[in-house]
Amino acid sequence: MNGRLLALLSKGYIQVVLLSVAILAGCMASPSSDPAPPMHGTQAWSSEGKQRSMDGSIAVLAHAILFVTDGNVCVSNKARNVMRLTSSGKDHSPVLSPDGRSVAFLRKSSNVAYLPASGEADGDGNRLLADQVWMVDLGTGKEMLLVADRMPGEGDVTEELKKTVGVVSALCFSPDSRNLYFTTWAWVVSGALHAVDLRTGTERFVTDANSVEVVQSGDHAGCLIVRKHKYFLGGGSYDWYWLIDSQGREIGLIGEVEGQVDMFKEMN
Repeated sequence: MNGRLLALLSKGYIQVVLLSVAILAGCMASPSSDPAPPMHGTQAWSSEGKQRSMDGSIAVLAHAILFVTDGNVCVSNKARNVMRLTSSGKDHSPVLSPDGRSVAFLRKSSNVAYLPASGEADGDGNRLLADQVWMVDLGTGKEMLLVADRMPGEGDVTEELKKTVGVVSALCFSPDSRNLYFTTWAWVVSGALHAVDLRTGTERFVTDANSVEVVQSGDHAGCLIVRKHKYFLGGGSYDWYWLIDSQGREIGLIGEVEGQVDMFKEMN
């Protein structure tokens, strides 16, 4: 690994996500068979060999790493071969599909993002740029815009916010790699969960949610763990974790805190 890359890693400038080595066949030297060591900051869960979600910037998978430097998505294997996947200088938050064939990522738009409280600026008056959802095919290197940023229109507020795409987070694939989920800022107390059918390119609003995680294996594979903001009938509100299906229908309450979510994952 060259000195510049090591320096960036040591300073925490590179966002790292581990990839399946299968995607590197034919374009990089084969890595050794030794497993990659766990990295600090990871909270991952899945069956062996499956994609793992992350809390932070690093998730352990196999022998290769997907990282962002200078706003471009790159990939490196244990043999320290590096290949750049994108070149816009505006990209971040890459995620590998479970089938190892594509990488979804976010690209900063030139447009200002919609923010729930103030419309287009944060509390300090800073104007934030919106995100777009992109994907790159690892076989061909072709990039595709999946979801462009959108400001709310002049119709019904609730319906317009279901269509709005501004600051995006939590990109995650379904276990069969056919759907891509993400959350975006919408209402003051809740974000919006969207899904993209990668076979048709169709995007849809799923439900209100402030976080999302896809269950990758077990009895509830393909279902989603979301945190929702709700209200008690007698007054007051709460933000608890729920299991929902891919259409947004609630299956059941998981719990109030992340520890209960972890317990659910272990039992699933």
